[in-house]
Amino acid sequence: MVFQLPTEFLKAKKKWVSAREFDIKLNEYADIFWKLRQQFYHTLHRCAFKSRIGWILYENTDTTELELFIEKFNEVIEKLGVNGDRKIEVVEVLLPSYFVAEELQRYLRSIEEKLADVEEKLKRLSEDESANADKKASSLRSKKRSLEALLAACRHELARYNI
Repeated sequence: MVFQLPTEFLKAKKKWVSAREFDIKLNEYADIFWKLRQQFYHTLHRCAFKSRIGWILYENTDTTELELFIEKFNEVIEKLGVNGDRKIEVVEVLLPSYFVAEELQRYLRSIEEKLADVEEKLKRLSEDESANADKKASSLRSKKRSLEALLAACRHELARYNI
């Protein structure tokens, strides 16, 4: 799956205030873009992994929820009058299993690194007594849970390749 996800800056108007500053007036769909993109990536991470060539869906993945977000994005893009090169599509391609396994292992290592970073930050925050530290720790614990779920999904998929 390869795409160039539309952003809230699509069809935004930029007005220069000075030589180094400008104001941006976002399009009327900016909030919708932001929320859809956030939900889209959350869903995408549950059913695919990022590789050097794009996103690769896990085998036997139900893409119904993903296709719903793609449809919503494409509707908003059409309302803005943007040409078709920004549309999102799921395209089926055949990839060698060794390549998929290699990319999955690379992705797995990157998740493990992120998880270690989150755990280190949590350890540092546990020593902090400020009120803001509790809020940050809660957010990091949530991120840790999602990374652990992602790690489990990747390991499960990698097991199919007998690695």
